[in-house]
Amino acid sequence: MIKHILSKWTRITLIRQGTVRSRKRRNHLLLKFLEDRTVPASIYVSATWAGDTVGTIVTDPILTNGFSAAVGSNAFSTVGEAIAAETSPAKVIFVNPGTYSESVSAGPEPITLDLQGGAISFNSITDTAVDPLTIVLADSSVTWTVGSGTLYGDITGAGNLAVSGPGSLVLLGSDVYTGSSTINSGATLQIGNGGSVGQTQPNLLYDNGLLNGTINGLAIYAPGPYTASDSFTLPSASTLTEVQLGLWALPGDVPTGVSWSLGSTPFGNDIGSGTSPLSSTFQYTNVYSYDLYESTFSLPQALSAGTHYLTLTSATDSLG
Repeated sequence: MIKHILSKWTRITLIRQGTVRSRKRRNHLLLKFLEDRTVPASIYVSATWAGDTVGTIVTDPILTNGFSAAVGSNAFSTVGEAIAAETSPAKVIFVNPGTYSESVSAGPEPITLDLQGGAISFNSITDTAVDPLTIVLADSSVTWTVGSGTLYGDITGAGNLAVSGPGSLVLLGSDVYTGSSTINSGATLQIGNGGSVGQTQPNLLYDNGLLNGTINGLAIYAPGPYTASDSFTLPSASTLTEVQLGLWALPGDVPTGVSWSLGSTPFGNDIGSGTSPLSSTFQYTNVYSYDLYESTFSLPQALSAGTHYLTLTSATDSLG
């Protein structure tokens, strides 16, 4: 009888212990599920996390998806650290607005840098044809400023590109971003290099910078058509009695006119606009031949002192 009671008590004890273990296992799985939902596989970068202790849980300030991330795991304060840590199948790094005073280089595989919501700057960027860096300018609020470098990857999205220099940014991809391209003084935007021909978005905002394009390293050629807006500053109120325009075109391109506008903002036309006829005046021949077309227009009203923008739009495929 005593033996029977002990055996029964033992079975009850084992059942209770098993219940405790099962409950712990369920709690562990629940916590693991919540952790997986809280810390996504994507990697995030924000300069505001510099100095945070490794393991600190931070909420991404741009992506409004409620996700948190752990510093040193999938949250980093530099783009270089994020590229070195990227192991997720998606190979996407989300970069928050900020000044990243670093030279960004490609990792051991193709990676996408998804630039989010504001002004983002790199000192330089360098990738390879084998392991390109694809740049996504998430929306029209994004302006990506880069000093120099070489980019084989494509640039996509609705944002803007600015080249600050010193030096050149060489674009070797097929770029289809829909914002503007600003070339600052002392900078060069190079389209293609050697045997490669790249492409950039056709809305160009010059600030005394240079746009170069090459075919086989021999000719300056920028596939277009382009809309180019350039600033100029008047020290005092002036009347533009004659504005001279020049356009280089490859043989076979026969532009008949160029549309112009004057505005107080880039690509603006609040001051005036029109179409000016073009005439071929000169042919330059080296390895390739080019025709120079010229035109003039005038503006009757006086312009106030200050900075204004002249925007030109041509229907030809090359604009120099």
